[in-house]
Amino acid sequence: MSKEQNSYSEKCFSEEVIDENCFVGIHFKDGNFDIKYPLGYRISEDEKENKKDIINLIKVLHHYRRKDKTNSHTKNKLDKDEDFPLYAYLFVYNWYLKNGYYVPKETIYKKGTNGKINWNRTIKMTKPSINNNNVIYLDFIVRKTNYNENELISVINRFCVYKSYEKFGCLFFKKKPKNEKIKPNNYLYISTLTKKIAQTFNDEERELFINMKKILESECNSSNEKEYYFGTKNFNLIWEKMIDDVYGNNSVNKSPQSHPHIYWDINNSNRKNLTLRPDTIMIHPAIHDKIFVLDAKYYKAGADLKEGNMPGGESILKQIVYAQKLEHLDKQNKTSHKIYNAFLLPYGKTENENNLVPLGKTTEDWYDEENLKQNEYLQIRAIRLDTKSLMFNHSVANDETLSFLAELIKTM
Repeated sequence: MSKEQNSYSEKCFSEEVIDENCFVGIHFKDGNFDIKYPLGYRISEDEKENKKDIINLIKVLHHYRRKDKTNSHTKNKLDKDEDFPLYAYLFVYNWYLKNGYYVPKETIYKKGTNGKINWNRTIKMTKPSINNNNVIYLDFIVRKTNYNENELISVINRFCVYKSYEKFGCLFFKKKPKNEKIKPNNYLYISTLTKKIAQTFNDEERELFINMKKILESECNSSNEKEYYFGTKNFNLIWEKMIDDVYGNNSVNKSPQSHPHIYWDINNSNRKNLTLRPDTIMIHPAIHDKIFVLDAKYYKAGADLKEGNMPGGESILKQIVYAQKLEHLDKQNKTSHKIYNAFLLPYGKTENENNLVPLGKTTEDWYDEENLKQNEYLQIRAIRLDTKSLMFNHSVANDETLSFLAELIKTM
């Protein structure tokens, strides 16, 4: 094992959480990392794969934190409210690995022969010679690009890159930046970046400057005893959103018509008491006569079938109500759909398993056999969904993915 791999192994500790309410993310203290993966996450023993897993975990947490601030759980030991911008450090360092230090370029035009000739400027700014009634330009205005490594923005970038390596370099090992021992002027640096962000229209450079600014703000606010958490104690919310992003039909999910409403009738006045909203409604574009109501259950049951780990009676009854509401809409609209119900539970698949693995289905003793046959939604399917594959493909929705789940539900 190389020196770099030893460094990584010593600094990073990875484990799957054992409870639905456990913290998921990265605990950073004194240069060491404690990585907590969500339920069902199968941790690789391969160093390279493990690094990919860590980076993807950060990306998923960052993505859904941006979409919904309630998903995040970030704090430092002083219990301040500032978010620790882990993603900013990684973005700046990754940018450095890909592009090197940021060096601003300046386009200048001057007389010369080396460089690309700018004919508009040449014609306007130089005097041609006439030879045998031909116009000849002996002097050209050429375009050149100058790079200024001493400009302040470059100094700020070098400072941010080193700070990023100092905190998270053990995740990469490809390239160690030089420690130039820059003494920062945070007020000047932040002010400079604020102006650059406002004046920059290149999206990639603008994002770089935004993340550099976040690093400087974090360095200003950091305490001497540096202990941070980047992650969430509510990964169940992220589990729901990932499933909805992959399998959901947003136009139906967000429609109030598909949500069951409950009212109290008091003194001849209807008062809305409760609105139920299903997690995800899946409609396959090629299977128009079927609707699949999915409930994302971030429960241990995917891996541990002990009593109490499976979804309980309240969850089961809600699924039946959701389906009956859709059935009611069918009657109102004079349409006809076969409706199915399913729970999706986190799971760590083995090498030879599919990403989706059937677990079982419910049977309610107050419905007779004929009712159960006629109304598929009364038997709620429980399906194991591989956590790692979902996290790596949470933004990928395609017909093949929907078809596989639809076929699995129908055949259970």
